[in-house]
Amino acid sequence: MKKTHKIISILLVLAMLLSMAPLSLTAFAATPTPYDGVPVTPQKISSGNYARLGLTSSNWSQFKGYYAIRNAKELYGFADIVNNTRAENTNNLNAVLLQDIVINANGGNTYDWRPLYGTGNNRDYRGIIDGNGHYISGIYCTQVAYVVGSNDCVSGLIGAFEGTAKNLIIKDSTFAPSQHLGKYGAIGAITGYPQECTIINCRVENTKISSIDNYGQLGGIAGYGNGQGSTIKNCASVNVTFSGGGYNAPISNFAPFSDCYTSASDSHTCSNISVEHKEVKATCEYPGLSNYKYCLVCGNITSGTKTETPATGHTWTPATCQAPKTCSSCGLTEGSAETHKYTTYTLSSNAMCGIKAQETASCDYGCGTTDTREISGTALVHSYTYSASGN
Repeated sequence: MKKTHKIISILLVLAMLLSMAPLSLTAFAATPTPYDGVPVTPQKISSGNYARLGLTSSNWSQFKGYYAIRNAKELYGFADIVNNTRAENTNNLNAVLLQDIVINANGGNTYDWRPLYGTGNNRDYRGIIDGNGHYISGIYCTQVAYVVGSNDCVSGLIGAFEGTAKNLIIKDSTFAPSQHLGKYGAIGAITGYPQECTIINCRVENTKISSIDNYGQLGGIAGYGNGQGSTIKNCASVNVTFSGGGYNAPISNFAPFSDCYTSASDSHTCSNISVEHKEVKATCEYPGLSNYKYCLVCGNITSGTKTETPATGHTWTPATCQAPKTCSSCGLTEGSAETHKYTTYTLSSNAMCGIKAQETASCDYGCGTTDTREISGTALVHSYTYSASGN
């Protein structure tokens, strides 16, 4: 009987301890990422690398200092940078898409997205995301990035937002946080919580947005805006579906917007809602795309010609003793450097009595190192010539 009481007492203590454990509304599960646990830091655009990234002498400077995003690994790498920076310092963390980005193909959910946010008290993102007319496809987001009060969460490509998103398309994506939003929580494909932000020339299409309960504000572009400080203009939200939520809107709940559309058949003037793609030249690994403009509502090209060029492929310089195999165009390396190679030896020291002759060769790769070796069987033996030494 005493043993039973002891077990019950232990169980009661454990229950009390568990009840005292703090609950975290922003607990993030360890989910797979496209870079398989090894973060990929995207390059910052500069005068020294813009050509290798495909930008031109006439357009690179407008993206100077931006992170260049060309694939899902670099997008997640950029998110890691933002999500580990204090919110007030994220205004210098800007990114531009130089290629279309596919995270999960064909409606897959392998890679979960953790929305952009800053650390610290405010936990919002204040930088610039310039899609440059490209799309992000296959976002699968079950996480939240910001807590408004004690029980209210927000989610989207960006959690809470005080920056600028422009020229960006999000398509074939799912935003379905796995925790309760709360009464004032929100989800939006671009941002869940627009706080004095600017969203211009953006489009969301073929996207599902859902809440696990009937709380929160769900919006095709933005979730819940806290006032009149934000600008949402020249945007389109087409074939966006909602499930759950307290208030659902194809563009935004409460945050003001203008010149926005919800169907390709909506009456519009293409030239007034066009997005420009700045030219990106083909590089070793990525295709090029010309400078042109197209309508965000119906897709018609309004200026220029859309011309794609295939990736050029690498131009490899063979490995040497000083460097691995290297692409002369982009600087990519493969493998490791070779060991020194000596092929042509010439006589460098004559044989002597008991000492072998030596030969020396310079490294074939021209690094200046030499190798000297003895020539087998060349050592001389003593040779004596006798002469009479007495009477």
